[in-house]
Amino acid sequence: WHPVIGYNYRMPNMQAALGVAQMERIGEILSQKAEAIGKYRSLFGRDARFELPPLNDWSVNVCWMFSLVMKNGICRDEIIAQLRRKNIETRPFFYPIHTMPPYKKPGVSLPVCERLSARGLNLPSYPGLSSSEIEHIYEAVLGSLEVSAPEFKGSK
Repeated sequence: WHPVIGYNYRMPNMQAALGVAQMERIGEILSQKAEAIGKYRSLFGRDARFELPPLNDWSVNVCWMFSLVMKNGICRDEIIAQLRRKNIETRPFFYPIHTMPPYKKPGVSLPVCERLSARGLNLPSYPGLSSSEIEHIYEAVLGSLEVSAPEFKGSK
């Protein structure tokens, strides 16, 4: 959330050193992340309670985060709280920029952005995330659904 426009283009030395070190193994990192995203897609893609981002040329090569969109009736924030209790860190989608004070204009509504922001969830997707960890996260999300949205329990 950004209440004012701010500019800071400087990168601290530690971040620069980390970036250089990661670039030396970028192929390995991207490959591990692509594997994790593929595993997530195979699990969540067969469950009608979630929307997955479409695949396209850039998504194969840029695997920053794995994102889900909760269908109507499923409270994303309750899922986040349930996963936090299970020590699984998640993050909601970004706020739409048109809702932030520096960019807000009266009467402007972008319903698709607003829907995605309200229902979107990013799951762990760091390099080295194992297949068993992804399965654990998947099962934890399903378990969280049973607690927060029992009416969606059997609607795979």
